[in-house]
Amino acid sequence: MDWTPAVISVGAMMGALGRHYTNQLGLTRQGFPLSTLVVNLSGAALMGFWVTLLRGQLTDHPELPHLLLVGWLGAYTTFSTYIADTDYLSRAHSRQLGLLYGVGTPLVGLVSFGLGRSLALWLGQI
Repeated sequence: MDWTPAVISVGAMMGALGRHYTNQLGLTRQGFPLSTLVVNLSGAALMGFWVTLLRGQLTDHPELPHLLLVGWLGAYTTFSTYIADTDYLSRAHSRQLGLLYGVGTPLVGLVSFGLGRSLALWLGQI
């Protein structure tokens, strides 16, 4: 039996609750989303920590990357995955590709957000 979906689900519950309780700390001040920044930066640090540690030392536990990286950090923040992917592209392919991905992703994300917002506004007028 493949336990991967269950392991990811347990990790996702931990990550979602971690994000929820971080938001409950009331870190947002004057409209600045400090709690989101804390989640994104801590998620990036945790992703760097776990990717490095899991790369060679914990190969006896193949479920740990699913639990910690896909489940926990995937639910906690997608920013950590974005940073890990940018780092991977920079190291495994080229710095130019990593830079293009790293800079291009938020720019295209803003355009995509705007398109989604425009669609929602347009549908609201129908």
